[in-house]
Amino acid sequence: MASGEVRATVIVEGTRSDVWHALTSVAGVTSWLAPGAEIHAVEGGHWKLALDSKGQSLVDGGTIMSYARDQELVVAFNPPKSVKGLKPARLRLMIEPLRAMEQRVIVLQEPMGEGPEWDRVAAHLGETWAGALDRLRRRMMLLIPTIGGYDPFWAGL
Repeated sequence: MASGEVRATVIVEGTRSDVWHALTSVAGVTSWLAPGAEIHAVEGGHWKLALDSKGQSLVDGGTIMSYARDQELVVAFNPPKSVKGLKPARLRLMIEPLRAMEQRVIVLQEPMGEGPEWDRVAAHLGETWAGALDRLRRRMMLLIPTIGGYDPFWAGL
């Protein structure tokens, strides 16, 4: 893991295809990650998330850099303008097969800054990604949305 990189993992029930759908479709992403999304899941397409509780305010940027179906999605991700001093970085969402109905989902986010301020933001994002991936785990297990009361990734920074 690169210095300052944010990493989170979870093991979920489901086929690779089902997990891929949860990571790359509007219906999937809005069932566990964000209350709103705009996704065009092809290389060069967009992967934007709404970070407000009403699902209205999309994060600027979010261009899909690479797309390997049922395996990996790499997004050039811009931080929200409300958080000063952060730079764009890549976000990798990977699916690692364990068994037919069990997959490991790995999130790797490149550093979006450096020094103590980035360390604080990275610690927050690590906890937030861990919580989000737990919602994905529950959503895949229960087959129902788990987004309920939503706190944006950047809340509290």
